[in-house]
Amino acid sequence: MSSFKRWGQAVLAAFLIVFVITAWMIFAPLQLGGQAAYVIVTGNSMEPGFHLGDLVVVHPVLDYQVGDIVVYRSAELKRFVFHRIIGKNLDHFILQGDNNSWTDSFQPTREEMVGKLWIHIPRAGKVVQWLRLPINMALMAGAAGGILMAAILMGRSRRRMRRSKKS
Repeated sequence: MSSFKRWGQAVLAAFLIVFVITAWMIFAPLQLGGQAAYVIVTGNSMEPGFHLGDLVVVHPVLDYQVGDIVVYRSAELKRFVFHRIIGKNLDHFILQGDNNSWTDSFQPTREEMVGKLWIHIPRAGKVVQWLRLPINMALMAGAAGGILMAAILMGRSRRRMRRSKKS
């Protein structure tokens, strides 16, 4: 192998390592020490822009403004709530769903906010929920294992064919 090819592979490997580390820092979930929270929309309070089963990714920010779409953990509901900030009351935020005529009874502070909307992926939450079912996860793991095994076996048969042609 020429030194140019080895040098090129080293540069490519370094680039891939930097890319993976950067992607991890940006997309790592809060539970693993990252900055992103992944929330599946479970109601219709934010329609027409957000629908049941959409996946939203939120990042914490230093300052939340009126009009921001945010996620907070509701102590009353014991789950994440995805609503828009419509006002402030001292250091508390007044929130309301775009499709609701009432405001939220819980008014979180900045520290109680999970984050501000960063990415919206329509219908991706339904896929995640489907994948989280044990039978579907087992089927996907089996399919991935089958594909990996087939790739390994095909690689071995190609190497054997090359060896037999060289002889």
